[in-house]
Amino acid sequence: MRNIDATDLIRRRAYQIWECEGPPHGRHVVHWLLAESEIRELSNIAQEPVPPVKRGEKTTRKTAPASKSASKSSRRQTSRA
Repeated sequence: MRNIDATDLIRRRAYQIWECEGPPHGRHVVHWLLAESEIRELSNIAQEPVPPVKRGEKTTRKTAPASKSASKSSRRQTSRA
């Protein structure tokens, strides 16, 4: 991201933050720093390399473990059948 582009994005985001707050007087530095932090974080996320997926390779998806009550109820249902 070029510096000019980043400055413009930060300016626009700072203005959005200012408007959302009502627009208060004297908090422009806070809005700028918050916007700058958000834009820099998004820029870093966008620059992280994504590993390529080989053709025919299955992708693994991490899922949250099932809750204990859900796993118990499924065990009960299968044992009755």
